[in-house]
Amino acid sequence: VFYEPLEGGGDARAAAQEIGGNILPLNPAASIISGEYEEETFILIMEKNLVNLKEGLECEMK
Repeated sequence: VFYEPLEGGGDARAAAQEIGGNILPLNPAASIISGEYEEETFILIMEKNLVNLKEGLECEMK
């Protein structure tokens, strides 16, 4: 179950428990908090999203 980091993941966690699944964050980058731009670029955030999508959708990494 995917969730947005600023949403906290509570509902996602409950849904995941119901189905015996896991939760993974997907950051839309619209919710980047102040100061995060110094640590991460948009591309790095999207790369992390890609890793989580591949894991959550059980895709092979290429």
